[in-house]
Amino acid sequence: MKKKFNYIYLFAILTVLVSCDLNQEIEIELPEYTPQITVECYVQNGKPFNLLLTKSIGYFDPLVLDPQEYLEQILVDDAQISIVAENVTYELVNGAFLDPTSFTISNYAGSDPVSFDPGTNLALEITLADGTILNANTSVVEPIEIDSISIEFSEVQQDMARCLIFGDDNDPEVNYVRRMLHDGSLDSLVIDFVATDEFTEGDRFIFGSDYSFERGDTVINTLIHINKEYYDFYQSVQGAAFVNGNPFGQPGQLISNIEGEGNPIGIFTSISVDTTFTIIPE
Repeated sequence: MKKKFNYIYLFAILTVLVSCDLNQEIEIELPEYTPQITVECYVQNGKPFNLLLTKSIGYFDPLVLDPQEYLEQILVDDAQISIVAENVTYELVNGAFLDPTSFTISNYAGSDPVSFDPGTNLALEITLADGTILNANTSVVEPIEIDSISIEFSEVQQDMARCLIFGDDNDPEVNYVRRMLHDGSLDSLVIDFVATDEFTEGDRFIFGSDYSFERGDTVINTLIHINKEYYDFYQSVQGAAFVNGNPFGQPGQLISNIEGEGNPIGIFTSISVDTTFTIIPE
C-alpha cells in the first residue's frame, strides 16, 4: 500500500508541474559586440599566396541576403600585407581572387606561385588602414601522399562498395592531417575531419568510408598534411559550431595563431594537399 501511495504522490507532483506556465520569456542582457579582424591564409607549394581578410559580425546583427552587399560588409580592404620567407619579402595585392581547384575566395594574393622546402619558416605581417599591425608565423609541412587505394564490395549488398586510402608517414614526430571525401564532385562533401598519427600502426595512415558507393560512382579522396596550429584551429571552429545553436552552452573559444591589437582571430598555416579521383568498377 505504501508503494502505491508513492506513485500517486509522484503523479500529483508531475500534474502540477505540467500545468505550470513553462513558456515564460527570459530577457538576457548581452554586451555590445565589437567586430574582430579575421584572417585565413593557407600556404601551398605550387600556388600563389592567397589570404582572406575580413571582419566578424555579431550573431544577432541583421541578416544580409544579397551576396555582394554581404561581401562589402565583411571584407577588409586597403591593408598592406607581406610574407617573409628565406629573407625574401612577398607583397600581396588587394583584389578579388578565386582558386578554381578549391573554390575558395580571397581578397589578397601574390602574383606568382611559390615553392619552399619543408621546414621553411614563414612570417606574416598585416598593417591595417588604421595602422594596426597583425603578425603570425608558421613553417612549411612535408608532403604526405595517398600512395594506394583499395575498393572493397560489401558481402551483404554486393553492389555497394567502400573506399580505403593509404599514405606513408615517415616523420617520427606527431603528424596532423585533414581527411576529406567527396562523392562525384567537390561540392558534395561526405567526410571531413582532422586526425593525428598517434594511434596508427607503424608509419601508415589508413582512412576508409562506409559501403555507400555504387558501381560507376566517382570517389574523390583528399589527404591534407597540416600543422598543429591548424589542427587546433579546426577543432576549435568545429566546437564553436557545435554549441552555436544552444543558448545555454558555453561560447566556443577559437584557437588562433594571429597576434595583434583588437583580439584578431584566424589561421596562417602551411598545407600539403593530395587529391585522387577513383571510379568504382562496374
